[in-house]
Amino acid sequence: MNGEEAGQPASFHVRTARRDANRQPLIAMLPQPLDLLVLGGGLHGLTTALAARQQGARVIVIEREPNPGGMTRTQRSEGFACELGPFALAANELIPILAVLPAPPPLIGLQVTTGATLAGTTLTPTEVEGDPRSGRSGLEDLVTALRRELGPDLRLGRAATGITPMTNLWTTHLAGEIVSQIEAAAIHLCVPLADAAALLMPLDPALPLLVRRLVKEQRAFVFLGTWQDPAFAQSCQGYGVITTDPESPVAEILFCSNAFAGRAVTGKALVRVELQGNLAHDPDPDVVAALAEAELRRITGWSGRVLFRRVHPFTVPVINAAHVECRVRISELCRRAKGLSVG
Repeated sequence: MNGEEAGQPASFHVRTARRDANRQPLIAMLPQPLDLLVLGGGLHGLTTALAARQQGARVIVIEREPNPGGMTRTQRSEGFACELGPFALAANELIPILAVLPAPPPLIGLQVTTGATLAGTTLTPTEVEGDPRSGRSGLEDLVTALRRELGPDLRLGRAATGITPMTNLWTTHLAGEIVSQIEAAAIHLCVPLADAAALLMPLDPALPLLVRRLVKEQRAFVFLGTWQDPAFAQSCQGYGVITTDPESPVAEILFCSNAFAGRAVTGKALVRVELQGNLAHDPDPDVVAALAEAELRRITGWSGRVLFRRVHPFTVPVINAAHVECRVRISELCRRAKGLSVG
């Protein structure tokens, strides 16, 4: 039994553990079926699980990564708080999260209300929509609060390898040193589309081909730290810049320290440049950082000195025909299969 399983409360102790004559791995099972199993420990998965538990359901969240939150992650480095996913959440996005937290973390609103849209070489002032808010030290504050509430009902570092429908139940198979099976009356998938399709392949013979046709676009966040001085204040005003040209190497620029003051060491400022296209995933992070810096200077006219550079590569799904059909087929499976849902 690994450390995580050993630390579970008595109600989750292994019901059966066996090894067959061919020396197959041990099979661990919960003592009785769950009401709900949530696959995926991002903000939505954690919120869904906590809401269900508050309604009296026996629920567990399975997350394959060692930390919850999915793309919502705040990385602190050299005195800067770098958001590696969503920068903030709109008020309507926060409502379901705050509703399930008995003691929500302190939130702060934007300290600027305008940004700019870039079309060609023209910057047009643009109002910020949605009243974005974040945690006092970063958006990950919400993840930490949800994780604390779920406690042992959140299992980290376990990957689901398959889902099998049974009579009035679903069996989910988990990888690990001890191969586990969890039975639940309902399963809620809060994982990327490709992962959901891979788990549901046995239920729809068309899904394997569709999964192979799914495409991801390469992106990168480049964080650039500098002085909070008059030159920066004059060139980098407001919330940031959104580009409308799909061929531009820059998708978005956020002036992080303008939006939420206090996220950097005193006297310093942080900018997040989102790059798109093949250059975003150049194997050399110095090349990627140099591109982001050059584009920041070109677009804003800023000429200050960069003190801090950090590159975070990631991918986003391309909404092609396979993506759309995959979503439709999974939605249809959820409509026909009792206890199966996606979010």
